[in-house]
Amino acid sequence: MGAALGLEVLFTFYVGNNPFLLARLRVSAGGGLDGMAMRELPGRIRVAAIRRGAGPRGLEHPPRRDTTLAADDDAYLVGPYAELLEVLRHDREGGQAPVAGAP
Repeated sequence: MGAALGLEVLFTFYVGNNPFLLARLRVSAGGGLDGMAMRELPGRIRVAAIRRGAGPRGLEHPPRRDTTLAADDDAYLVGPYAELLEVLRHDREGGQAPVAGAP
């Protein structure tokens, strides 16, 4: 389901019995992640690296808590599948910050 929505799963691993994913997400212009700071991401979601859409295309890693995402950035996210889908939905729909564990 995530791939159809724009979430490219790069790697799957387990933390204890919990599956986690490393995935790439392109930030939508005017979407819910455009302008969001790393500290605003929900629960267990972490950004491992950012490839900026504008300017030099090198990887920025690890981003700091005050680093903000911008349109056309490729964000490399790590977290549980359900939470990653919620972040993806938030980016596509815009609006308020995603809430960990929200349906």
